[in-house]
Amino acid sequence: MISLSSNDPNIKLAGVASNLVGVSGRAMLAALLDGTTDPAALAELALGKLRKKRQALARALSGRFSDHHRLLLTTHLAHIDFLDEEIDQPSTAIAERLRPFEEELNRLDTIPGVDRRTAEVLLAEIGADIGAHLVMTWGTHSGHSFDGFLLRERAVFALRSPLGADVLRTAVAA
Repeated sequence: MISLSSNDPNIKLAGVASNLVGVSGRAMLAALLDGTTDPAALAELALGKLRKKRQALARALSGRFSDHHRLLLTTHLAHIDFLDEEIDQPSTAIAERLRPFEEELNRLDTIPGVDRRTAEVLLAEIGADIGAHLVMTWGTHSGHSFDGFLLRERAVFALRSPLGADVLRTAVAA
């Protein structure tokens, strides 16, 4: 919606900045809301990698931004802020409930491609004893015996899974 409300006044910030509500995007949008209309001044608010794109930003930020556009943008940003707050409430509760499993979360977080949120989901879905769960899921715990072919097929399937061998090594070490 922010992209649409800024396209009407011919401000094409989304064509240069990939995250309109990131730090740089928010700073530029806030300056627009405060009445700054100089494209070069707006482009100077860019931070990090976006600073290399200041000329493109200045071109993208040249347009006509009316009071109507300010109203729309203010409404959209307020809605985003509200949703961020709504997400923070359950996130805080989840973090509190997962505090006893911090060691397991840190171990899962070392798996390539697994960030904190993914580690939380894995822990919630599989449980804290991940190694035992995987062994039981594959049916290779002490109560079962399989011939070499079936065990090999299960191992090949596991190694071809999206997280592959790294998950297995980390999970079994847990």
